[in-house]
Amino acid sequence: MISKSKIIVFDFPGHPFQYELSENLSLFDNLDIYHLYNAKQLGPKSSFKKKKDLSVIQVNKSFSKNFYIRFFDEILYSFLICHQIIKIKPNSIISSNCPLIPQFFIYLLCKVLKINFIFWLQDIISIAAKEILKKQRNFLQKIVSTIFFKMEFFILRNSDHVITISNDFDKILIKNGINKNNITCIPNWAPLKDIPQKKKINSFSLENNLEDSFNILYSGTLGFKHNPDVIIDLSKFLINKKINAKIVMISEGTAVEYLKRQSKKSNLKNIIFLPFQNFDIFPEVLATADISLVMLEKSAGQFSVPSKLLSILCSGRIPIVYVSSSNLSARIVTNHKCGFSVDSNKELNEMVQSIYENFSSYQYIADNSRNYAEKNFDINIIAEKFKKIILYKYY
Repeated sequence: MISKSKIIVFDFPGHPFQYELSENLSLFDNLDIYHLYNAKQLGPKSSFKKKKDLSVIQVNKSFSKNFYIRFFDEILYSFLICHQIIKIKPNSIISSNCPLIPQFFIYLLCKVLKINFIFWLQDIISIAAKEILKKQRNFLQKIVSTIFFKMEFFILRNSDHVITISNDFDKILIKNGINKNNITCIPNWAPLKDIPQKKKINSFSLENNLEDSFNILYSGTLGFKHNPDVIIDLSKFLINKKINAKIVMISEGTAVEYLKRQSKKSNLKNIIFLPFQNFDIFPEVLATADISLVMLEKSAGQFSVPSKLLSILCSGRIPIVYVSSSNLSARIVTNHKCGFSVDSNKELNEMVQSIYENFSSYQYIADNSRNYAEKNFDINIIAEKFKKIILYKYY
């Protein structure tokens, strides 16, 4: 009988590609996979399916938007997630997208119970928190930022392994004491088999009267770090230029409510607001787009790689990424000619106008998008890389 290693893949938001990893890892005879996530976390979710040797467990808690209340929410969630870990008694944990305070408690528990702790680094949270607190003019900004920075890099230095999504993180990690030999870069991907290319006229577009319009789609989490004012500016530009296009916003949250207020105030009727859609119809949602947007403000570009771009590439549509030119997303679309990178509202607006007026001449970009996804998103190759890291210290 094969001795199985119990593995927890904890992806706090419940994203589709992390679940695809769990699905694939569960196919290995020597791995018993537990996929944990928080179903109450705002954002698009995978359609979780029951599989042999794969247990899907919700560890649910809502988090307040108030900074001070959220602090206590994170402490309470730490106990919830640690309780589940103790019940499972895994050999290894891969932890992704977890808020810092629960991540710290998970790390401590792993050390006490001698569990292999693998930090799957999607974002340097302490830097992101510093930028957000600075904008909020929070008087505790310096103290909280310093504590978070020390906490995050303490965990990173002492993790059994760190998986990054871009080599861009190497410089700051090594500078802060993380052993270079303890870092492996595995770029993010999107679940290719779950996002096939679809026709624009489909059940979603028909239901929402989008089958005949020129659609500029933003689908995914929208925070203030994504610079939502870009949407208002684009909307006004389209109206002024008499461009008959719709901006389709599929998102929820505070930044979306802000956009709704601003669009109503300025009578911007070319913005369509829709809630998050079920992942089962996600391919139809993406196929409804003529252009898909990816946005981050420049200050965020150094620490955040928008995974929504990867889903757009699977769909075979034309992405425009409004991020820092040094960001991985900008380099992907530029180097592989599978999209456009813009650096200002003016560039974005002009790029949208150019595609609108010369749509057929840009179809090679859409073709290159799908080709890039097919070459780089092979889950079997990706899962094998994770397996090697997981089992390195176990055997």
